[in-house]
Amino acid sequence: MDYLDMPMFSRTVCESAAPGMGLAPGGLMRQEIYEDEYGIDAWDQDNGFRCFVHLANSAQYLAITGHQPPHTPPTAKDYTSAGLPWFDYYSDNKALTGSDTLGKLTSVAAKVIEKGKGLLPNNEPVHPKTVKMISKGNVVRDGEF
Repeated sequence: MDYLDMPMFSRTVCESAAPGMGLAPGGLMRQEIYEDEYGIDAWDQDNGFRCFVHLANSAQYLAITGHQPPHTPPTAKDYTSAGLPWFDYYSDNKALTGSDTLGKLTSVAAKVIEKGKGLLPNNEPVHPKTVKMISKGNVVRDGEF
C-alpha cells in the first residue's frame, strides 16, 4: 500500500492551515530508521487511533484556547549557553534506506541560504560542550540527564 493513499498522510492535509504557515523539513537533525526488531505481528493491528493536528498562529491560539500562547521556545544558542546536554545516538544496527521522495526535500534553512538570505533568525550554529552518547544499552528516560 502506498502510504500517501492513507488519509493521515494525505498531500492535502495542510490545506486549512493558518495563512502563511505550513510544514517543512527541519534543520540539521539526523534521523535513522531501523527495522522493527519485533515484527508486525507484535503490534495490535485491529485497534487504530487518529490524532488531528491543527496549526495555529499566536492570534488563533488565543482565540481557540482563551489563553496567551506559550513562550517562544529556546534557540539552540540559548540551550547550549544554559549548559544543557545535547544527545547523540549510536547503534550497531544498519539503518533502513530512506524515502527517495523525502530525501529530495530541502530544509527551510537550506532554502534561505539558497536564496542568498544568510541564516534564519535565531538559528546560529552552535558548538555543544556537553554531548551525551545514547545507545541501546544506555537509554535516556524522562527527567534523566
